[in-house]
Amino acid sequence: HALYDGEDFELLFTVPQSRCEPFVAAWRAAFELPCADIGCMTSEPGIVRCLHEDGAESTLRRNGYAHF
Repeated sequence: HALYDGEDFELLFTVPQSRCEPFVAAWRAAFELPCADIGCMTSEPGIVRCLHEDGAESTLRRNGYAHF
């Protein structure tokens, strides 16, 4: 549900790998809200891969919220 339902919002940022640690440090200094690294960009357009806690990888299927 977290990936495909509607009306749930999060702010997402893309930051170059070399700037990730400074970005997270600046975020934590400025805000009480948590900031987490959730992935990285690749050269594969339209492909979203999920890396699970156990190290397994899966490809996220394209889907959206069905309003009706």
